[in-house]
Amino acid sequence: MKIRESLILDFKTKTMKEPLDPTGKDKSLLIDICEDGTKYHWNKKGRIKWTITFFFGILLVYAVRTSMSICATAMARDLGWNKQISGMALSAFFCGYVTTNVLGGYMADRHGGEIIIFYSAICWATLTTLLPLLAHSESIFYSGTFAVLACRFFTGVFQGVFFPSLTSILAKHVAVSERGFVFAFAYSGSSLGTVATGFLGSLIIDLWGWPAVFMLSGMLSLLWAIWLRYLHKISPPIKTIVNQKSIKVKESVPWLKLASSPTVWALFVAYTCNSFTFYNLLSWTPVYFHDAFPQSKGWVFNVVPWLLNFVLTITSGYLANMMLSNGSSITFVRKLYAMIMFISIGVFSLLLNSVETFKQALFVMSLNIGGNAFSSCSIALNSQDLAPKHAGSLHGLMNSAGALAGSIGIYFTGYLLESTGSWSAVFIVISAVSFIGAFAYGLFGSGERVV
Repeated sequence: MKIRESLILDFKTKTMKEPLDPTGKDKSLLIDICEDGTKYHWNKKGRIKWTITFFFGILLVYAVRTSMSICATAMARDLGWNKQISGMALSAFFCGYVTTNVLGGYMADRHGGEIIIFYSAICWATLTTLLPLLAHSESIFYSGTFAVLACRFFTGVFQGVFFPSLTSILAKHVAVSERGFVFAFAYSGSSLGTVATGFLGSLIIDLWGWPAVFMLSGMLSLLWAIWLRYLHKISPPIKTIVNQKSIKVKESVPWLKLASSPTVWALFVAYTCNSFTFYNLLSWTPVYFHDAFPQSKGWVFNVVPWLLNFVLTITSGYLANMMLSNGSSITFVRKLYAMIMFISIGVFSLLLNSVETFKQALFVMSLNIGGNAFSSCSIALNSQDLAPKHAGSLHGLMNSAGALAGSIGIYFTGYLLESTGSWSAVFIVISAVSFIGAFAYGLFGSGERVV
């Protein structure tokens, strides 16, 4: 990385001599300035601080997202839902989620992902906290069920900007050789958030009822948003420090060039297929165990699969960094991890139709969900490889397509279960979609830059 000359640089260390905080209180967020003056890489201390912050942020994002899955059975009893309405409640989040990904990535590329995430987090945290109150406050204008569906829809709308904004942030502030582990560690919060919600949520439902799950995850999310704002405030955007004349005019997103690339289409298909399978497993796994093994404990099947996913996400990120440092190409690492992920989900989904006991089902489902851990260093990072200057916008497009596929898949699963009363067809569909993703990405996927 070439360092632009500036009076505020220490030319021996090529890092900023003065702390970003003008008060001098925080000296940990030293940075390296890239040659165009418009982006910078966090140094080790800054990288650790931001990575841990986003780890807890993603943990809470998934705690809020999976609260409905954990509470669906209890809410169905309380509000009188059948399987089809439960499917609507589970998919409502993703119907909203699909609407803001591209916009969120576009705004993050231009205005900074940190501030986009902050304002959106305030909104989805507040909606989550208020959901139980809205569900039990019927009026002539809406029912409790309608209030839940609307609340989850808008929660999805505001969460839709999170991952495109995070992608934009990492593309600007983390070097390629370090990006795999940073993203994998931060993204492992998704597994731990699902584990925590599954374990604690099951206990909370038994003790205080399902409303407490939403209220707790919502209030914790509000506290996290306040911390994020503080962290961003003590590290203002680099454009307030460097010479303004050196800052280049931001380019528009070259959508036509991206649309003409087979590599981008391969990522599009793979991301869509992975989202279809992952969101189905995320949303319907608790219901599957409740149906197939009624005597099983929620804190077991809601925890064990995601605990394995958590371990594999961190391990795979570390190994990906090692492979890149030892000379493996980005394309090789991305394709290898994608194949492991898709083939694992495809094979283990089929095997779920052959299990006979709870232990067998738990083992196979854990391997199935664990396989998705390899997405964090494959398709989840690929938009940063293909279009580093427009990573947020491209990732937003992919995430929109994925969310749409996920919402359709979740609703379709509810329809299948209501129509057939069997899980066999559900797992066959998940397996088939996963193999389609493997074929597309294995044939045309790449880590080479497109624009």
